[in-house]
Amino acid sequence: MKIIIVEDHQFFRELIYDTLASHFPSSKIVSFGNSEEALPEIQKHYFDIAIIDISLPGENGLKLTRKIRAQYPDIKIIIYTNHNLPEYRDAAIEYGADEFFSKKDKNPGDLVSSIQSMH
Repeated sequence: MKIIIVEDHQFFRELIYDTLASHFPSSKIVSFGNSEEALPEIQKHYFDIAIIDISLPGENGLKLTRKIRAQYPDIKIIIYTNHNLPEYRDAAIEYGADEFFSKKDKNPGDLVSSIQSMH
């Protein structure tokens, strides 16, 4: 399984990476701090799962989600964000996310459960 993490806060990026690496040791996991770095990687390599924050420098995670969904409909997309408002949740699903998690309500371990159920 190949997983890409797009998260601008280094602390969360490393926490997510470390959590997933410990639960999926044979998976390839890469991480990026913004959409502009992540999108070319997605275009070069097939990923099974994308974990994306909404608030990113430059292009936000919702726009990235829309681009990924349009080009790669089989990638499972999880939005993992601090924005826990219904309008963000609705927009994430409208833009093509499969799951929406609030960092305030869900910890990276919850991502593991979600990925296990998707794959």
